Amino acid sequence: MKGLTQFIQEGNIDYTERKYREFCGMCRAYNVKPEDVVVCKTPKNNWKVFVDGKKVFLVSRNILDDDIISSKGIKVQDESLINTK
Repeated sequence: MKGLTQFIQEGNIDYTERKYREFCGMCRAYNVKPEDVVVCKTPKNNWKVFVDGKKVFLVSRNILDDDIISSKGIKVQDESLINTK
């Protein structure tokens, strides 16, 4: 039986998937699930990541962009609606 590493190779994934995996790795580092987060754009086009209305971390615009957010179904919300404690 072939191992999972034989099926998934870096050459097989596209740019969007690579950046989404990098975002998922950041979520794991902060002990949050990517499906539980809500993001909102900062004035410098970076992304604030919130869980339950609290800011957890900031993601660079080079890692997360509009295409990745729309293709992966990441929730986006206006900053005025998020409790920024």
